Amino acid sequence: VSAIGALRDRGRRARLVVSGDEPASVLPQLNLMARVAFSISRLQDTRLGTLGGILPNLPAAQYHRDILADKLGPQVVHIPIALFNAFLSTNDESDPSVNKEIRSLRRAFDVRVEDGILRKATRFHHALRDLTRQHRLAAVAMECHTELTPLFDINPCFGFADVDRDYLIGCEGDVLATVNMLMMLFLTGKEPCLGDVYAVRDGIVTLVHCGAGCRVAAPEMVVIAEQDAPDNPGLRECRDTKMAMCIPNPPAGEITLSRLYGQGCDQLHVACGTVLDADIRDRLKIHIRLHNPDGFMEQVCGNHYVLSHGDLRPEIRLLCEWLKLRLTET
Repeated sequence: VSAIGALRDRGRRARLVVSGDEPASVLPQLNLMARVAFSISRLQDTRLGTLGGILPNLPAAQYHRDILADKLGPQVVHIPIALFNAFLSTNDESDPSVNKEIRSLRRAFDVRVEDGILRKATRFHHALRDLTRQHRLAAVAMECHTELTPLFDINPCFGFADVDRDYLIGCEGDVLATVNMLMMLFLTGKEPCLGDVYAVRDGIVTLVHCGAGCRVAAPEMVVIAEQDAPDNPGLRECRDTKMAMCIPNPPAGEITLSRLYGQGCDQLHVACGTVLDADIRDRLKIHIRLHNPDGFMEQVCGNHYVLSHGDLRPEIRLLCEWLKLRLTET
C-alpha cells in the first residue's frame, strides 16, 4: 500500500489490485492493465506518416504534431509527394505480383471492378506498402478527395483490401482519428474501422464511409465495389475517376465508438451500443443502436468516429487515467 502511494505521488502509472480470498479473481484486472500498458507503450514508440494535408472541411482534425508527440508519443512524419512518386516509379501495373494479387482478391471477395482499375489501385498500394516498411510507419493518414485522387486518378486507400497489410490507413488526413485507431488496434489486437456520423433517426445512429479494412469482416462478407469520385464543385477535375473500394460488412454485436480530439490532443469521447446491420451496396453504412443516442449527439466532437468491437469502457477508462486524457462518456 505504501508503494502504490509513492508511485502515484511520483506520477507513475500504477493501480492497486486486491485479490481477497480468491487470488485468481485478479487475473482479469491484471490482463486489462497489461493490455492498456502495452497499448500505451506501442503508441509512444509509433511513427505515422501523412500523405497530403487535412481535408478542408475537418476543422476538428487540426492538431500540432509536437503537442501530439508530447502528450501521446506518436511521431508524425510528412511524406513529400516526390518521395512517394519515387516508390511509385519502382512499381508497375504490369508486374506479375499485381496480377497475382488481383486473382487472389477475386477468389477471396465479391469483386465488382474491372481489372484495369484494380491494377492502378494495387500499384498505389504496393508503393505505399514499400514506403511504410522502409520508413517504419505504423499508419498513413491520406487526404484523398482534394489532393491524392485528382493527382493519381485513384483512391489511395485500396490497401484496405489486403488481408496481410501491415500499416493502418487513416482517412482524409485526419491524424487524430488515425492515432485513435492505433490506440484501439494496440488495445484489442483487432483493426477498427472509421465512420462519419451521418444521421440519427429513431434512436439509430448511422455511420457512413467509403470503405474499411477487409479484416473488419469475414471474407465472404467483403465486397470490392466500383465508386465514382465525389461529385462536388471543388472536385471537378476528378469527377470521372473510377475508384475500387473495399467494403466489409461488419458483424452485428456490441461496439464502442471513440474520438480523440482537442487542441491539446487530450480529450476522448466514448459511446457504446450495438451494431444492428450494415448496407454495403455502394458504400459502407453501419446502423448502430447506441445506449444514449441523444447524449452522443450533444457531445459529438468530430466527423470521424472509430468503431471497435466489444464494450471497451473499462480499458479506455484506465487508458485515459494513465495518459491523463479527459474522458467523456455518453
